[in-house]
Amino acid sequence: MNLGKAGMDSTQIYPSQFSDRHNYSGSEMWVNEIHLVLKFDGKLDQPRLRKALRLLIDAEPLLGARFVKHWLKPYWQRLSVHELDSAALLDVVDETGGSTLEELSDSFFRDYIDLMKGPQIRALLVAGNETDRMILKIQHLMCDAGGFKELLNLLSDIYTKLGDQPDYKPSVDNGSRSLHQIYSRFSFYDLMRIFYHGCVQFQAMSFPPKVKKYSSNWIRTGKLGYVFKRFPKERFLQIKQYAQEKGVTINDLFVSALLRAMVKQSNLNHRGWLRLAGTVDLRRFIPGRKAEGLCQMSSLYTIKIKSNKCANHDETLAIVKKQMDLYKRNFIGLGVFLVYWFTTKPLPYSIFNRMMRLGTKIGKWIGNTTLGFTNLGLIDNKGNNFGPHILLSAEMTCPGSIPPAFLCALSGYGETLTLNAGTYDSSIQKKSIKELFDIVDQELTP
Repeated sequence: MNLGKAGMDSTQIYPSQFSDRHNYSGSEMWVNEIHLVLKFDGKLDQPRLRKALRLLIDAEPLLGARFVKHWLKPYWQRLSVHELDSAALLDVVDETGGSTLEELSDSFFRDYIDLMKGPQIRALLVAGNETDRMILKIQHLMCDAGGFKELLNLLSDIYTKLGDQPDYKPSVDNGSRSLHQIYSRFSFYDLMRIFYHGCVQFQAMSFPPKVKKYSSNWIRTGKLGYVFKRFPKERFLQIKQYAQEKGVTINDLFVSALLRAMVKQSNLNHRGWLRLAGTVDLRRFIPGRKAEGLCQMSSLYTIKIKSNKCANHDETLAIVKKQMDLYKRNFIGLGVFLVYWFTTKPLPYSIFNRMMRLGTKIGKWIGNTTLGFTNLGLIDNKGNNFGPHILLSAEMTCPGSIPPAFLCALSGYGETLTLNAGTYDSSIQKKSIKELFDIVDQELTP
């Protein structure tokens, strides 16, 4: 991240970005929070960790801000120093206190950040006898998975430096959060091409208007809970080798496996169209894949396939690869946001928000809710040590699903992978998600 000189006004106002407004309106389909689940090889220094978290929201000022809605354009307002100093940034619980690790984790997952009050980040430290676990929670409007991983790097750097320099103060991030840092790199001719491909993709996202969704109902009651499917090193190496033999990416394999697993579990053979919406990190278009500031740089692609084409593993994989290769040749992800921005930018936020939420509700009603899959990428296994303590494992969650939507995510650490999803029991039972993920595992390397 681009860090400038220290010092800030506690009443400072920061403009919202288009991605902020998009994600806020998207809360009709997902819970706007993502998490990092970390396990260390030893015990962390709790006072130092609290101080590191407090310094983190000085280094990234928006983390210490509240979201302020305005009919024309919302904005961020920095909290006062007193509010930030008194904020509960770190909760500590004893792993031996009687609750299981899953119960402690799920309780924290459901303890949502108040976007309108801030701060926009919190942590839970589960203290064990010899090792600690930490869950880091962030408001999704702040950043995507790529930004969250950079933020973890920064937090570990602050924590480590505080061990040698107790008075250490990090610099302040003044970098741009705008997608202009990507689109400004293209010529007018390329922007016209990007816009055209964006229109084509919007058509693919909208037609046919009715597709088969994952088995879910509309009821949102009870508690949000996450399911994790972990792929250890041996299984990861099998998946990696199989992908190389087939000439596909690991992402292609998981997309294909998810589609086939959904058809198998829900018995959807010969019953219409399926559509999967995936995410793509637009940092691929920036040299070094480094954004100037903490921001959202995720866009979408969609895979369309008839359910009867999911009967054969190789045929499904070939269709997925063909569509993905076409996207990659045509500025994958860039067109969608450009068209989206161009057609909605002139609207006051009050109209934009109502329109997007109404559109989402209509899409749910007519059956246009797609299966969501986000590849969160690899978490750095070298630059995230907290002082002398090494990360033994790291996983990132996707936002929780708002019924009837269903989102799942894949993240990697070292030579391991984790598939996860957050759902309400009233919508999709955990046992159904576990069964789906087991079928995905079987379909990856038949």
